[in-house]
Amino acid sequence: YRVDREQSLGGGVILYVRESLRSALVVELTNHAFCDTVWCNIHLDGVTLLVGVCYRSTSSTAENGAKLLNLVETAVTKAGSGHMLLMGEFNYPRLHRLGM
Repeated sequence: YRVDREQSLGGGVILYVRESLRSALVVELTNHAFCDTVWCNIHLDGVTLLVGVCYRSTSSTAENGAKLLNLVETAVTKAGSGHMLLMGEFNYPRLHRLGM
């Protein structure tokens, strides 16, 4: 699953899923206000795993950071009692200062 940046050349996010796994794009999360993200559901033996990839630029604004946090909250709600895996590059300087 791939989402390219529309405002500039280069950039975007991609999520590779093995063809043998049943997966489907999660449009609601992929089309979220936070633009550099792609999400899918992977169905595994009666369990659904919600998988997301996000990229937050080092020059990202506080407003865009708030959009990312809203996206994560929405994803957690969507996953419900299921499982969720979130990967990406978040570039939150405060996390580095906290040793995370």
